[in-house]
Amino acid sequence: MILIYIVGACISYEIIITSLFKYVCHTFGMSDEMTDNTKATPLSYYQAIPTSAFILFPLCLKKDMSAFRYISIASIVALIYTGIVLLAELPAYYKEFKPTADIKPIYVDLNLFTGCSMTFFAYTCQIQLLPIYSELVDPSYRRIKKVINRSITVDVLFYFIIACAGFFSMF
Repeated sequence: MILIYIVGACISYEIIITSLFKYVCHTFGMSDEMTDNTKATPLSYYQAIPTSAFILFPLCLKKDMSAFRYISIASIVALIYTGIVLLAELPAYYKEFKPTADIKPIYVDLNLFTGCSMTFFAYTCQIQLLPIYSELVDPSYRRIKKVINRSITVDVLFYFIIACAGFFSMF
């Protein structure tokens, strides 16, 4: 199951990176034919293959989790930046979508399952737990519990900011 999870996670990261790359290219004026997100375009291959070969593959070759210490700081900075941008743009989204919003306190449909699966996937950190535990200077239950609590707290904080910005933008 772990192997299936890892392969699926790698494929989903590649899809997300390619979609983001197409969006950025479209924003900077590249033609709709090249940046269509609904189908594979030549741009997908020009971007996905080098990304896999020169970024993702070398990251897979790292033997220790400590090799990711600097990129981890960069990812936290990226999350902080995303949170700040969302909060800064929130009033504009609120103003734009308020006239068309139809907010119901409870709305249940089949998208509930999609939302639950995304939420559960967001907190799947168990793949990294054993390598991190083995690299602790003094591995103990108390120290790994502290690592888990801090990482989940950071996750909850950022997901809460993003969720609130999304919710209040349509309110």
